[in-house]
Amino acid sequence: MRYSPAIRAEIKKLFVNDGKSPITISNIYKGNPTMQSISNWANAINKEGKNWKDEREDYEQYYYEQLSPKNLASKIMMKIDSFLSKSNEDFNVKDADALSKLRVSLEKITDKRYQIPMMYQLLQDEIVFLREHYPELSEEPLINAIRHFKNTLKERLG
Repeated sequence: MRYSPAIRAEIKKLFVNDGKSPITISNIYKGNPTMQSISNWANAINKEGKNWKDEREDYEQYYYEQLSPKNLASKIMMKIDSFLSKSNEDFNVKDADALSKLRVSLEKITDKRYQIPMMYQLLQDEIVFLREHYPELSEEPLINAIRHFKNTLKERLG
């Protein structure tokens, strides 16, 4: 059966952006298209040499990068700049309150005391990921090295 470009685009969005599985998407569409059809579409290589799974990884990576302290700090700085660019007549109490909150957020994002716990959590997530997806790599020497690095990060707080 042939599906319209709109339906295929909607299904691709569910797969790539929302991370839904072919079976879940097929169930949303009451089995039409089938799970197998969606899997075939997801595995098909496009003109750029990527499939939907590659695009999903790229999408996730993009959003992870947007959450980096550097990018968040840059966004906050742009918001602060917009407040500071206002004329004195346009600047009000709400703006002052928002500017104060942005300053606190910027401090938390750029302060190592706040970044280290985030890095610590990231390393814990990395161990779980390695054990799940790369069991041959998640041997004790590597796990111990990651734990040692986490402990070194903790010591920086002290």
